[in-house]
Amino acid sequence: MQDGNDRAIADKQIAFAPAVQGDAKREEQLKHALEKVQAAEMASEKANALVLNGDVNGAWETIEQAAKEWPDDNKLNKLLADLSGRATEFVAAVNRARDAEAKKNLGYSLTWYLNAQHIYPPSLIANDGIDRLSRQLLSSGRSDVPSTN
Repeated sequence: MQDGNDRAIADKQIAFAPAVQGDAKREEQLKHALEKVQAAEMASEKANALVLNGDVNGAWETIEQAAKEWPDDNKLNKLLADLSGRATEFVAAVNRARDAEAKKNLGYSLTWYLNAQHIYPPSLIANDGIDRLSRQLLSSGRSDVPSTN
């Protein structure tokens, strides 16, 4: 069983289960494949429910997180691409924030995370970015403050 075939393995789990029984390594591979596909399917279902409720930004964020866990899954990537086209303003803000953070431009990155949060207040990506960058900016600023002791 190869990692890239997790969906095919999950689709044929009834056939694979008896074949791997007693082989601990293959049983673990089957279990891992099934858990991976199950997590992706749960994310897809959650995203579809969010879209039905008009929350395209939340749907994109849900699939974005799932795609980080399984970046080579075609189904997740197709859904992510579709949702990216529907949540363009939010996605652009998150991408700008990430790009700036990668370049160590923390202030600019923080601005874009705040922009993303303004577009979609419950965003975990934006809120985590704001928290992370705020801590970095505050801790780097403290080293410049003279000690009073």
